[in-house]
Amino acid sequence: MADQDHATTAYNFVPLPAEMLRAEIQPGATDEERKANYIQHVQQTDRLTGFIDIDIQAETPLFIGIGNSEKFFSPTGAPRIPGSTLRGMTKNLVKILTCGAMRGDKDDADFNDKTLFYRAVATKVKDYPDLRPFRDAYREEFTRYENDRRVKGVEAGFLIQTENGRWWIVPTTAEPKRDFSATKHAASIDWPDLSDEDNKNRPITLKCYSGPIDNKRHCTTHVIPDFSTSMRIPLEDAVIQSYQKDTERRGVDLFGTKKVETGKEEKGYTTGAQPLRKEKAATFTKQGDICYVMPCFYTPEDDGSIRHFGFQRNYRVAYHHSIGEHIPDALQSDDIDFADAIFGRKELWHGRVAFEDATAEPDTIRFENAAFPKVLGSPKPAAFQFYLEQKAPERLALWNDKEAHVRGYKFYWHQPKASWTMDKDAPDNMSPHKITPIKKDAIFHGRIRFERLSPVELGALLSVFALEKENPCLRYKIGQGKSIGLGSVSITVNQLKLLDQTKAATLFTADGQWEKGEQDASMDTYTSKFKTYLAKHLTEEGRTSYEALLQELFALMDYDFAKEQKGSWSENDVCTMDIDNDADKEKFSSHRPLPTATEVRQRAEQRKHQDN
Repeated sequence: MADQDHATTAYNFVPLPAEMLRAEIQPGATDEERKANYIQHVQQTDRLTGFIDIDIQAETPLFIGIGNSEKFFSPTGAPRIPGSTLRGMTKNLVKILTCGAMRGDKDDADFNDKTLFYRAVATKVKDYPDLRPFRDAYREEFTRYENDRRVKGVEAGFLIQTENGRWWIVPTTAEPKRDFSATKHAASIDWPDLSDEDNKNRPITLKCYSGPIDNKRHCTTHVIPDFSTSMRIPLEDAVIQSYQKDTERRGVDLFGTKKVETGKEEKGYTTGAQPLRKEKAATFTKQGDICYVMPCFYTPEDDGSIRHFGFQRNYRVAYHHSIGEHIPDALQSDDIDFADAIFGRKELWHGRVAFEDATAEPDTIRFENAAFPKVLGSPKPAAFQFYLEQKAPERLALWNDKEAHVRGYKFYWHQPKASWTMDKDAPDNMSPHKITPIKKDAIFHGRIRFERLSPVELGALLSVFALEKENPCLRYKIGQGKSIGLGSVSITVNQLKLLDQTKAATLFTADGQWEKGEQDASMDTYTSKFKTYLAKHLTEEGRTSYEALLQELFALMDYDFAKEQKGSWSENDVCTMDIDNDADKEKFSSHRPLPTATEVRQRAEQRKHQDN
């Protein structure tokens, strides 16, 4: 595959570690034991209390707002970087640098453990052979077997609810139609006029429009069955829950929680996509125990039960495995990691660090002109070619492949030369609000307070800020607009102070000065303690994966490399693909996988040498 055929995005991933590094706190088998072990750990005599003063300098324009306000965060009238922003960035890096857990079942979960749904199944596989397993997997969802013979399984039906609260599907038949009437541009159902008491004008079929689909039969006619004699197939709770988990479904919701109306009324019919409820449902079905009715399609299992269902014939189907099933079990442990120990575990204890807002150095603050920021598409985890490790070049891994792991922690590339504003004053078909970033070179000063951390825990916290100290080319990302080049910052530790509680208990020093109980400390003293702990407690496999993790992290954080690129770095390797561009559209359609961060960098270096 040619270099230019690879997908490009404004982000990439830091891979997950092979194993979780447990904190010094004894793990405990239950939450009560973990709490007791935590209390015992905190009360040890060598625990450290103090603060870290940090200096932050903007390397690119920086924006942090509240809601849709175009102004920079300034609660007191002067710009500030919220402590919560610094806390989020620091905790994320602590997770990475300490081989933290990756859990989806806690109050402060590391990821949203949901089941994703097939998408982009209309791609022509004859043009993109790599996609055939993807298309075949989707088609298999609608396949069943009769007497060892493979048959198309999708059937037409009506979703009903009875007065006892149970859900059922009543089978029927349906025919696809090419109906180019005025209602073709909206999802709709031509419900009959239920006021016709003698039923003379009652139709025997029901037209359902799925909405506009190019060159497709987007209208079906459901035969209205005799609900008094027709079979009722029960819907299991798990099947209902699978349907309801699809939070990104557009168009008709079979359970009526999303209102979709065309607003068009004709004599005898009301066009819309809402169900019939209560008396209307009973009148339509002529059954007093039915209080809800909606046309649908479904796929039966071989035993006659229902596998899944949807509004139109080719409806959305969930993958078999959730996001959490693609994260190694070793990282989903309930044992305590360093992020738990330092930042807290919401259901068990509070953190022992507090981040103050970083205040601005007034003379360094200048603002950009308020402008609309560029609006970029944001591929979601359903884009398996980006979010799952793609290790086999001959076949794309799907969310159905349980052995495929997620790529890791999402990070945005530095883009020193990127233009963050739109070309026009008003965006087309989108309505982002204007923003007023602070210009580059702005300086802020912040403080991080810590209480009763062990020397190793303090070293783990400081390891975040040691990144730039030990690798001067690295920079951090904070704030909004990371994907369009905003938010690259330098963070350096100005001073590390430890508090001596016994000295602080006295008011004055021997020479009559105020006794603050503060003493200077060296970062290296504590980061070295953490490195020793890390090396001691990781296996050989764990250390190997940790080195690979750091390599990808450094590639993403390397600001100097991005700054040195000829032309715009964002126009070459780290731009978000534009579906209006033919070449990018081809990459989307063919589901080109995303290279690793080091691969992106290697190709950029090769091109740089070729240009020279």
